[in-house]
Amino acid sequence: MGHRYPSDVTSELAGAPERGLIRLQLLSKIGELAGMLEYDEVLAAVARLSIPELADWCIVDVVEDGNARRAEVAYRDPAMAAIAEDVARLRPSARRRDPTWEALLARRSLLVPQYAEEVALEHAWGPAYVALARKLQVRSVLAVPLVVRDAVVAVSTFVTTSESGRRYGPEELALAEELARRAAAVVENARLHQELERSEQRFRVALADTHVSVFEKDRDLRFRWVYNPMFGLDAAELIGKGDEAAVGPEAAPYVEARQRKVLETGEPIREEIRVRPAGEVRTWNRCAARPATSSGSPARWRT
Repeated sequence: MGHRYPSDVTSELAGAPERGLIRLQLLSKIGELAGMLEYDEVLAAVARLSIPELADWCIVDVVEDGNARRAEVAYRDPAMAAIAEDVARLRPSARRRDPTWEALLARRSLLVPQYAEEVALEHAWGPAYVALARKLQVRSVLAVPLVVRDAVVAVSTFVTTSESGRRYGPEELALAEELARRAAAVVENARLHQELERSEQRFRVALADTHVSVFEKDRDLRFRWVYNPMFGLDAAELIGKGDEAAVGPEAAPYVEARQRKVLETGEPIREEIRVRPAGEVRTWNRCAARPATSSGSPARWRT
């Protein structure tokens, strides 16, 4: 869960030209995440991307169903591995009564230019947080929410320590918020991909050992994917082909005509169709087809 980075950042606040370069470097890192789909990998990458340009430490807490869980801890100095494990084990739910956490969930960022233990007490941070901050020799803190469709999906906390000696100001806050806006889209895309994979797994379990075939076709009525192929056919032999490969040459024209009607009208159909695959008379019982999107038309058949 922890990540380590080389200590190659100066201990001075960056000037305007340096800040511009840092911004470009960070935005370039965000761009590299666009193709990532594995949720945990994306969270790890989001935590890592701010180091070393913006932070000495970065913590990502994911918000799911109103509850927070610690997802990733990234850090620069390999010598801090043990402390990183302590940070990872500190549950974000312990901050549930923290007014700062409530503000973050309300989509308001936090900037602490100069950290002191009095600040921790003011924000009602518990003794465990104070002790860890003391070990890390925290200098400055930034916390920004990652928002998707008006909902907070995660919170990124950026920390500088005596290691770099930097302190955050309004410019760093603006940069962190820009990163959060861009990272939120990447995180949400990965989360949706994860949900889709889980749905597909449930779908496959539900259809296992049944006589239900599910497939999708493009607008030319060629098979795009097939699950549980009808009549014992091989799915690989159907991909890219039309209905003749599935139902035989006699039934194919009628089946295709019915599916084209679905595409034209947008209305689903349900009926029984007798077909002759491989010369054998079979019945598609409760045959159903429905339109999906402008790019294709999935159909469900029960044999």
